[in-house]
Parts: sequence; structure tokens; C-alpha cells
Amino acid sequence: MSLLPRHAAQKAFFALGLVTLASLSSIANAGCKSFTVYTKNTQRAIVPNGTDGPLGDMVVANGLIYERPVNGIPSIGTFDLSAIITSVNGASERRQVFIETSFNQSFKDELNQTNRRCGTSKNRADVEISPTNDMNLSGVETYPTGGGILSDPIVFSIDSGTGIFVGSRGQVKISFDPASQFFTYTFTLLPR
Repeated sequence: MSLLPRHAAQKAFFALGLVTLASLSSIANAGCKSFTVYTKNTQRAIVPNGTDGPLGDMVVANGLIYERPVNGIPSIGTFDLSAIITSVNGASERRQVFIETSFNQSFKDELNQTNRRCGTSKNRADVEISPTNDMNLSGVETYPTGGGILSDPIVFSIDSGTGIFVGSRGQVKISFDPASQFFTYTFTLLPR
């Protein structure tokens, strides 16, 4: 016969289960590494939306993705960005931003060979549905007014993906280096 009353034993068992789940979760997350890529604009335009701007104006950009912030090396993919200015407040404006990053086959192969696979699809059928390996990013963040390029790091959510990124979720931190003109994207995918 137990020395503890039944409800106390159940509480102890439940607490032990929570500790075990928390330990397993931290072990799973310990194997997840973020990965960093660098982008550089190829084209960028501010599209006015009437005379009352900048509210409602749009920023559109595209460019290439690189493994290192070095000019002249082969790219590992492309990105496309569209942003709508949703609020203006003095020297800053908020923009609702949508970005698609599309990685080529060589980067997909590298992801599969490293410990970065956490948060990517391990189901061969998911990978074979799409010929591309894309991640869709979105969020609302603060920028300098008049369509200015970000001055402080921003964080967006990872909303969806194709290829090895089907079902991926997490976040991406983006910063800009005015000297090199490269953006740094640090992706953190959550375990699947």
C-alpha cells in the first residue's frame, strides 16, 4: 500500500511526467542549430500610392542569397519582398512585410548533410512535391520613414514553406550592414 494518499501520488506522477517532457524538449532543441545566410538587393523600388503618402506606399525588392557576405561568389538562392506602409509616426513607419526565400539544390544538399536539418521535412514525399525549397516570412516591423532600409534588427515569423521546408515554423532575425550592403538572415527553425 502506498504511503502517499492517492491524489498526492497522482500529482507526483504528473509532476515527474512534466519534468521528463521538459527534459526531452530541451534535448530535442539542443540539436537544433540556427543557420545564417546573407542577401543583397538586386532591385528595389518605392511605389507611391496616391498623394497622401507614405501611408499605403509599397516597397518592393528582390535579390540574391549567399552563404557568405562576399561579392562575386555564386548565390545559393533568391528572395522577393513586398511591404506596405501601414503606419507613420514621425521618423519611423511600420510596414507589413512578406518575403519569400528560395534556396537552390546545392544549399538543400548542404542542409541535409549538416546538423541544421532540425525543423525541415524528413518526409521524402513532401520534398518531392515541389521543385523548390522556399520559406515564406512575414511580420510587421518598424523602419525609417520614406521607404528607408532598416536600421535596427527585425524579427519575422516563418509561416510556411515548400520542399524541405514544408511545415517549417520558427523565426528569422534580419539585420543590415550599410558598409557591405548585405542583409543577414538568421533562421531559427523549431523541431517538427
